Amino acid sequence: FLFEVRGNGIAALNFSGCNFMNNFTQGIQASASGQSALNVTIASCGFTNNNEGVVLANANDADVTFDVNGNRFFNNLATGASGTAIAAVNATTVTPAAIYSGKIRNNTINGGGIDNHLVTVLLAGTGQNTLQIAGNNLNATNAQFSGIFLQAGEPGAGALNANTTVTSNTVSLGMLGSHGILVQSRTNAILCSEIASNVSTTGGVGLFGINVRQRDTSTFRLPNFAGPYNSTATVISFVQGKNAGSTVNATVATAYSGGAAC
Repeated sequence: FLFEVRGNGIAALNFSGCNFMNNFTQGIQASASGQSALNVTIASCGFTNNNEGVVLANANDADVTFDVNGNRFFNNLATGASGTAIAAVNATTVTPAAIYSGKIRNNTINGGGIDNHLVTVLLAGTGQNTLQIAGNNLNATNAQFSGIFLQAGEPGAGALNANTTVTSNTVSLGMLGSHGILVQSRTNAILCSEIASNVSTTGGVGLFGINVRQRDTSTFRLPNFAGPYNSTATVISFVQGKNAGSTVNATVATAYSGGAAC
C-alpha cells in the first residue's frame, strides 16, 4: 500500500486487523510533503515476508503524526529482501515548520534485520520531532544490523530538535547482530532521549545491548543525568543503571547534558 499527500492536502489513514504478505517492497508506505498533514494509525496488523514492513516519512513543511501499535512482523527471507520492519524518517528538506510526532509501541518483530535495522529512525532536516519507542519485542537470530537504530542529525541537513523515549523494549540479536539498541546524535542536532527499562542483548562480538553516541558538535541530553558530562564511564554507568540486564557502551565527542524530562 503506497500513499502520498502533497501540497495543502490533509489525510488520515487507519489500518486495523489487516495483513500484508510477500510484497517485494513495503507493506505500507505513507508520506507527506509540501504543506500537507497526514495522520496514520496502524494497529493489530500482520506483516509477513515483505521487503520492508512500514515506512512513514515527511518532507518540506509537512506534518506527520502516527501510531504503530500492537502489530506483528515476521521475515525469514535472505539477503536482498530482509529490510527494516518499521522505518520513521525525515527527508533532509524538512523545515522548522514541520512537525513529526509518532509512537512505535507494543509491536512484535521476529526475524529479518539482514539488510537493515529492524526499527529504523532517521531524523534529518530542521523540523520538530517527538517519538516514542516503547514495549516492543524484537527477536532476530540472523540479524546483521541493530534491533532499534535512532539517529538525530544528518550531515548537510541543518539542525533539528528531537524529543524521544526508548523504554521497556526487549531486543535479542544473534551472533551476527550489531548493537541491540543504538541511539546517536550527529552534526548540530539537539536530541533528548529517555532510555530506560530496556532489556537488550546481542551476540555480536565486541558489541553491546545499548550503545549511545554523542557525535560531532551535537547536543545529546539524558534526562536527570548529573555528569560529569564529558566522562564516558559516567555516561555508561548512568544508562546501565536505568537498563538492568543490558550491556552498555557510550561515545563522547564533546559532552552530554542532563536536565528535565524530554
